[in-house]
Amino acid sequence: MSEVLFDKQDVETSKPNKPFVEPQPHQPQPGQIILTDEKNEDKMKRTLKMMAMLLCIAAFTSLSSCSKDNEDNEDLILGKWKCTVDNYTDNNNGYQHHSYVGEIWEFKDGGVLVSDGNSVAYSVSGETITIYGGLMSGTIEELTSSKLVLDLQYNMGYRGNPPDRTHLEFSKI
Repeated sequence: MSEVLFDKQDVETSKPNKPFVEPQPHQPQPGQIILTDEKNEDKMKRTLKMMAMLLCIAAFTSLSSCSKDNEDNEDLILGKWKCTVDNYTDNNNGYQHHSYVGEIWEFKDGGVLVSDGNSVAYSVSGETITIYGGLMSGTIEELTSSKLVLDLQYNMGYRGNPPDRTHLEFSKI
């Protein structure tokens, strides 16, 4: 560290006009409350603990509701469904689509789908359904005890075209 030397004259001319006053703690105005650092620190700790607890509750709730949704979809989809709407999008993949309107699809326990005399495997994971025999997968857009809406894509890209899609609506029978 270097040492700085001052002349006595420099020190005397640099004296402030006012004498040095030791800073005083802030005095509250009438009706004003000042929290000390300890109180602020305790309040901050309580707030952080509360936020952490709320975050844990939210994470637990969302995780448990996902599991419940998956179980609900797996249970609700079981049974016989009649196709009432088939909105097919052809992306020139060479696939010859036949309309599913009027067909009965039966989703059986154990992941078996029976349709038009054919049995294929299917799986449900959350909002996603995969049907192996037709190489289709997609989203369960709506599932109640009486209505099933699927948005499916045929997983057969052809000549660089996007997969063909179909939007199916079913009524429970």
